[in-house]
This record gives sequence, structure tokens and C-alpha cells, in this order.
Amino acid sequence: MSLNSLCFQWYNLVMDDTQNSGFTLIEMLVVISITGIMTAMSLGYTRQNEKQIVLFSEQAKVLGMLQEAKVLALQGRSREKDVEGVCYGVVFRRTTTPHSLTLFKSDIQPGSDICPGVASAAEIKSQQNLDPRAAWGAATPSDIIFRGPRIEVFVNANRFTEPETKVVIELRGNSSVSKSVTVGRGGSVSLR
Repeated sequence: MSLNSLCFQWYNLVMDDTQNSGFTLIEMLVVISITGIMTAMSLGYTRQNEKQIVLFSEQAKVLGMLQEAKVLALQGRSREKDVEGVCYGVVFRRTTTPHSLTLFKSDIQPGSDICPGVASAAEIKSQQNLDPRAAWGAATPSDIIFRGPRIEVFVNANRFTEPETKVVIELRGNSSVSKSVTVGRGGSVSLR
């Protein structure tokens, strides 16, 4: 065998191996399409989680403000002379965009057995806005007020006699996705 034929055989052997060592077009298209499908699925999942995170965040705001109103009512004594007691409450405003919640304090006048609402509030303690993607649900009362030192609950400026009321937070345009905070007649505040 001549050197020329050996070189030619070696060249053919090397060239055959390099031509078969890459990926085919079909294999590349399969990998790219599987990657695209998995990416689309994860983006959809992330969008749904983002909505849940918005609701959980707003639920925590409401829970925190209601708990603060309750604690302040338990601690609260008015320093004013002609005041029998003090009430702390939270107003859920639907008239603003975004919707908001306001913590307020109001004094109880002598001889009165009712906690006045935010209209006669002595002072506004704090105010927070909901995320623009969230809104109050239709079942949400306009206000919840706590009167101490023995906790009494007033809903929509009336003494509360039902077992519980709910503050509902839902996504704008999608009322089927919602979270709520429950306030019991005895002043318990919990997540549901």
C-alpha cells in the first residue's frame, strides 16, 4: 500500500467522524421548542403567583391596621375631661383610587353608648393605600371600630351583633381571586 492511499483513507476516516459529530436540524428544533414551552409555563405560573403575593400583602396591611386599632382601644384612655372613653377604628374607603384604609381615634361623649365614626374623629392616626391592582370586595363594611377597655366592636357605626364580619380584598376585574380578614364579635381578628 502506498503512502498516498494511506493518507487518503485516513482523511476519509477523519472527515466521516467530523461530519457525524454535530446536531441535526431536527434535534436543535426539538430542544428549542421544549425550552420555549417550559419558559411559557413558568411565566404563566409566575403571573399567578404575583397576583397571590399582591393579595397576601394587602391582607397583611388590613390585619396589621385592625390589630393596631384593637390594641389602641384596649390601652386607650382619653385625657380629655368631658370624654367618657375612646374608640379606634379603621375606615375602608372605596371612593379613592386606589382604595385606602384609615386608622382613626374618636372620643365617646358622656351619656353616649355609641362609638362615633370617622366623620367625628378626633384624629387620623395613619392611612395606607391598597395596591392599584387590589380593591375592596362588595361584602367589606365601610368601617370597623373597637371600643375599650372591654372590647366592643362596631361595624358601619352600629353595635356589632353578628358572629363575625369579613373585610374582603380582591383583584380588580377578577372577584373570584380574593383574600379576607375576619373580625369576630368579641374583637378577634384573624385571617381566613
